[in-house]
Amino acid sequence: VSILGYSELLIADGEQLPGERVVEMAQCINRAGQRLHHLVENLLIYAQIEVLRVTPERVKALRRLQYAYPRALLKHLAEEKAQQVGRSADLGLYLNDVEAVQIIEDNLRKIVAELLDNAFKFSRPGTPVQVSTFTENGHYILQISDRGRGMTAEQIASIGAYTQFDRKFYEQQGAGLGLVIAKHLTELHGGWLHIESQLEVGTTVQAALPLATTPS
Repeated sequence: VSILGYSELLIADGEQLPGERVVEMAQCINRAGQRLHHLVENLLIYAQIEVLRVTPERVKALRRLQYAYPRALLKHLAEEKAQQVGRSADLGLYLNDVEAVQIIEDNLRKIVAELLDNAFKFSRPGTPVQVSTFTENGHYILQISDRGRGMTAEQIASIGAYTQFDRKFYEQQGAGLGLVIAKHLTELHGGWLHIESQLEVGTTVQAALPLATTPS
């Protein structure tokens, strides 16, 4: 709607509009294009995951791959996202490092990006978003906590593709794919994703990835 509406206004009346108004419309078109790009990307990734999940030999090959010293990447992604949404002051980082985890870089980036996006999207500016990591039972665990609107136990249990909660009360962009993509990518690499949440209190998500047994 934004892309078509604003572009049609520019085509029809662009020559008569003041320059600052044209820039404002172009910015709206760009933001809408970015949202559309993210949606299409997630749809494609979800389709690829569904194919992978029923191909055991490809899953086995995927789990042999690893990413070394993930702390620097996690720090960069968290700081970049906080800056993008104007909430650098809300970000708390408590990150340790390990020699290697059982995942490829693109999938690690996607998991972190989607979890950070949810944490900032569903919490108010001025409230903390904490990103921490630790090791436990042979896993490197990424934990992201916010003090946002939270979810009920029933909502957590029903999380799936194309699921968005309370959309009639909250404006949301997308198709509800981000969290399920993060969950499935974590599981593809032999890990797990766990959510703890309390309505109107906040949410903590843990994504656990196996430590590489023979780092290279």
